[in-house]
Amino acid sequence: MLFRSVLPVIAEMLKSDLDKDVRLQAVDAFVRYYIPADETGPIRTVFNRVKGAFAEPDRPTISEEVRVDAEATQALANTMQKDFNDDVRIAAVRALGSLKARDQIPAMTSTFDDPIQREHLDVRVEIMGSLGIIRDATAGPVVQRALRSGNRRITAQAVTSIGLIGYKEARPDLENIFKTTNDRAMKRRALDSLALLRDPASQPLF
Repeated sequence: MLFRSVLPVIAEMLKSDLDKDVRLQAVDAFVRYYIPADETGPIRTVFNRVKGAFAEPDRPTISEEVRVDAEATQALANTMQKDFNDDVRIAAVRALGSLKARDQIPAMTSTFDDPIQREHLDVRVEIMGSLGIIRDATAGPVVQRALRSGNRRITAQAVTSIGLIGYKEARPDLENIFKTTNDRAMKRRALDSLALLRDPASQPLF
C-alpha cells in the first residue's frame, strides 16, 4: 500500500525530472516493487554506476499471479514514447517486458511502427525483444512484419520473438529465412523459433 501511495510521485519523476539517472532509477523502482530484490539479486542502482538486474539479458519477469497497476505501465509507456534520452526509453521498454505489460502492447507496436522512430534503432530492437517476453499473440502481426524489416538486428530479434509468442502464422516466413539466409546465426535462430512453434507443417524441414 505504501508504494501505491507514492506511485504518482515516481511517475512524475519519470516524466519531468531533468536528471537522466533519476529517471532511470524511477524505472527501476517500478519494477522492483513487482519483482522483489530477493528474486533479482542484490539491489544495484544507476547511482553507483552498476547496471540493475533489469538491464541484464536474462532479466526477471513477474510471476503469473502478480497484477501490475495500470498507472505504472502507463507511466513506463509514456517514457518509452516521449523521453528525450534513448537509454531511459530502452529501460522503460525492458521494464514493460519484465512486467509483461499486455495492456501496453498497442503503445509498443505503434511506437515500433512510427516512421519518426526509424532513427531510434536500439529502442525498436528492445521493443521487439519485450514483445517476445510478454508472449501475447496480439503482437504477432507486427512482429511478423518485422521479419522483413531489412535491418539484421530487428529481424534477428523478431525471429526469436515469433517463437516465444507462438505465432504460427509466421511459420512460412521463418522457413524462408532458414532456407535463404547465409547467416549461420540467423539460420540457427530461425530453426530454434520454428521448434518453439511446434507446428506439424514444419516437420519436413526437421
